[in-house]
Amino acid sequence: MKWLTYYIGKLSSCKDARSLAQVVIEMLKDPEVAIDNDEMVKERFIKKLLPHAPKVTTTISNIRQRINDEYDRQKSIRRK
Repeated sequence: MKWLTYYIGKLSSCKDARSLAQVVIEMLKDPEVAIDNDEMVKERFIKKLLPHAPKVTTTISNIRQRINDEYDRQKSIRRK
């Protein structure tokens, strides 16, 4: 459960939806974190992250879009 403390620390330093999305993608890549690319954009998952990211004050919809953008960016990097 060391990863939980690690990610809570990362979330607390997020300043915007983009930085939160980067943490979510890092969690997606981590084999110790049980999350998949469907769950990562669900409202219930995003709502669980928000209390740990108090500086992120945007909408769920915007966070979801930033997660999708970061996911797409990471996919295109892996293809190169």
